[in-house]
Amino acid sequence: MSEMTLAYSKGLNAGGVLPTAKHFPGHGGTSQDSHQTTPRKMSSLEELQKRDFVPFEKFTEVIFPRAIMMAHLSLPKIDASGVPATYSSTIIKNQLRDVIGYDGLVITDDLEMSGAAIKGDIGERAIKAFLAGNDMLMLAGSPRNQRKAFLDMVKAVHSGRIPLSRLNESVTRILEAKSQYSLEPVKLDEKKVLTAFKKINTLSLEVLKRNFKVASAVAHRGWPEVTGSTRVTVFSASGLFHQNSRRRLRDARSSIISRRTRLTG
Repeated sequence: MSEMTLAYSKGLNAGGVLPTAKHFPGHGGTSQDSHQTTPRKMSSLEELQKRDFVPFEKFTEVIFPRAIMMAHLSLPKIDASGVPATYSSTIIKNQLRDVIGYDGLVITDDLEMSGAAIKGDIGERAIKAFLAGNDMLMLAGSPRNQRKAFLDMVKAVHSGRIPLSRLNESVTRILEAKSQYSLEPVKLDEKKVLTAFKKINTLSLEVLKRNFKVASAVAHRGWPEVTGSTRVTVFSASGLFHQNSRRRLRDARSSIISRRTRLTG
C-alpha cells in the first residue's frame, strides 16, 4: 500500500492535482462509520507506529504540495480526552508533525459529519479543529453552517482566541501550495486524454484480474447468465452499481441491505 500510495501521489502531483492521503491516523480495525458516529480505536501508540502510520510516513516522501486528511475517530490510548483526532493537537502536532515529520497541509474531513460531533455548535467545531492544527476546514453540507463557521472563525481571530501566529502558519502553507499550481485555464489535448483513459482502463482491468476473479470475468466477458434459482450477492459502496445491476438483470428479484436496513429474526 505504501508504495502504491507514493506512486499514485507522484502521478497526481505531476498532473497538477493535489494528492491527499486519508484518513490519519487510520480507520483500520474499526467497524463503525464516522458518517454516523465517532468510532473508538483502542490501538496503542506502538501498534499505530508499526502499522497505521507506515503509509503516511511514506507519503512524506511526496514533494510538496501535498495534504493529509484527518479522521473523525477517537483514540483514547493516544489522547486521553477521547476527542476525535480532528480536534487533537496531541495527534496532529505531536504525532503527525513532530514524530512523523510531516510538513504539508492538514485538512479536516467534513465537520458536519456525526463523527465530528463535540460539545458546541458548528462554529465551535471549526475553531477547535483549527486550533488543533488543521490548515483547512471542510464543511460540505449547509451554506448556512459554512457562513457561521467562517464568521465565528473571524471573531475568534479578532478576540485573540486564535492567535495571528497560528493563522499565519496555515495561510503560509496554503499560499505555498497554491503557488505550485497554475491558475490559468488548461488546454487539453484530446488525443492525449483518450490515450491516458485507455491506459487507465487497461490498468483497472489488470487490477480486477489480479484481485477478483468474478469481477474480472464480468469486466472481460460481460455479465454472467443468471437463471432459475441462482443467487448473487453484490457488495458495493455505490448505489449506482446496484441500479446498473437491476437494469441489466431485469427479471431478477433483488433486495438491498444497507446501513439503514433493520434485520429481524
